Amino acid sequence: MRYLFLIGRNAELSLAELFSYFEKNAIGLLEYKLEKNILLVDINKDIDVDKTLKELGGVIAAGKVLFFGEISEIVKKLDKEVIYFGSENKFKFSLLNLTNEESDDYDLVLDKIKQNLKREKLKAMFKYIRRGVKMQNDEIAEGSPSEIYGLDEVYFLIKDKQFGFGFLKSYDTKEVSQRYEETL
Repeated sequence: MRYLFLIGRNAELSLAELFSYFEKNAIGLLEYKLEKNILLVDINKDIDVDKTLKELGGVIAAGKVLFFGEISEIVKKLDKEVIYFGSENKFKFSLLNLTNEESDDYDLVLDKIKQNLKREKLKAMFKYIRRGVKMQNDEIAEGSPSEIYGLDEVYFLIKDKQFGFGFLKSYDTKEVSQRYEETL
């Protein structure tokens, strides 16, 4: 199973926390690739992303890679598969481009997402995620937490050996603040 994690400003600490979580929960890490704050992992079993996020402090967002393959395969799946699992009929979404490429692939996938949501009779409004997150090494990485938290659905397109598509979940910032207050 492949998952994508957008990790926090301190990459070393976030990785240590995540790998410790995997070990503690008997989740076998088969392979991983880290680029800036984008961590793509291949693990031996499915995880509950919501539960995982509640237990981690160094992760901005996480999600399962739903489809992997050539861009034509991704587009075909977007034509057939349901990609919105929320309950609201009207919502805001984004597509995070994590491919490190400027190409027509992003636009093609975005158009297919819009067609898919329209076919499902959903009133979805697209918003770009324009800002990044400043890492501790002063590098600007993908995915502003405040912009991600403000959206109902954040899809991603990533390229490793092949393209991958999925959606991210982020933790509830109010819940995290409440947990913090309870520890004081």
